[in-house]
Amino acid sequence: MLPHLLRRLTVSAITALAAALSVGLVAAGVRVLPWIASPSVPAPVILVFVRVLALATAEVCLLLAVPIGLALETWRLTADHSVRTLLSIGVRPWTLAAHSAAVAAALALVSAGVSSSWGTELQAPGTLSNRLLQAGRDVCASRQPASVPMVGVTWLCVAGRARLLGVTGHPPSQVAWSASNASFASDLSSASVWELRAALRSGKAQLRVERANVTGFAPWLAPGAGNRVSRPLVFAIVLLLSSVVASWCLVRWPARSRLVAFVVGTAGPVGFLLLAQRLLASSLLSCIGGAIAVAVLLPVTTRLVFRSPGLSARAAGGS
Repeated sequence: MLPHLLRRLTVSAITALAAALSVGLVAAGVRVLPWIASPSVPAPVILVFVRVLALATAEVCLLLAVPIGLALETWRLTADHSVRTLLSIGVRPWTLAAHSAAVAAALALVSAGVSSSWGTELQAPGTLSNRLLQAGRDVCASRQPASVPMVGVTWLCVAGRARLLGVTGHPPSQVAWSASNASFASDLSSASVWELRAALRSGKAQLRVERANVTGFAPWLAPGAGNRVSRPLVFAIVLLLSSVVASWCLVRWPARSRLVAFVVGTAGPVGFLLLAQRLLASSLLSCIGGAIAVAVLLPVTTRLVFRSPGLSARAAGGS
């Protein structure tokens, strides 16, 4: 290993990741602004959702930024003739790509951890709904109503006890209800409700039960593709292979412009993201095989396409 080369690649990958996370987290924050601006949504509820948004953002940013950062640094190394010097003394392209592999492997482990946590949230939307629900329960201490977005209910303090209030259905059969607590199944297929009190808005019918199991409601979240094994494994594989193959391509066939390096670094991750839902819904072996094919073939194909004289000249700003 060449320490100065490893250092440059590491700095470039982390810089690209930091830039991507900054943009991604700001964009995710915009989605939470209505909650933050609402005085009825307590901070604990907001924090539960912010954590989920941060995981989703970090997963995508890691997958995209690391291969791009390493591809751009490889391009800079070829542009300042560092790579040419190393090749002239017998260093092979795959040896240079191995430095990118070392950096990408370390960040792929981080990606696997993030994807594992995010995959757990995706597979169990009911668990997230329960955390949102319980985060707003401390209304008697705060002495303010607590709205729970997405779930669409409100906590109120009634006679010193927290109670859930909600409305379901459409007029004229709209039902107002309250309960002491509720818990959703992990897939949001049902909900257990305690001390349920329900009444038609017209007042023609009322219901009082100590415990009810409610089914048939439209879930506000759907389970995502992949699980705690396949999702982190496949995302880590795509990050690692896309980084290594893009770096190798740019050493083997040096690019004339930064734009070409950027596109080559982007090809594998973007191609995988476009196919992710279908791949993650397949068997584990099919998912891994498809991910490997995308991560290897797309960077190589993209670089070969940009080797054509016309495209190469346009990317470099020529005619």
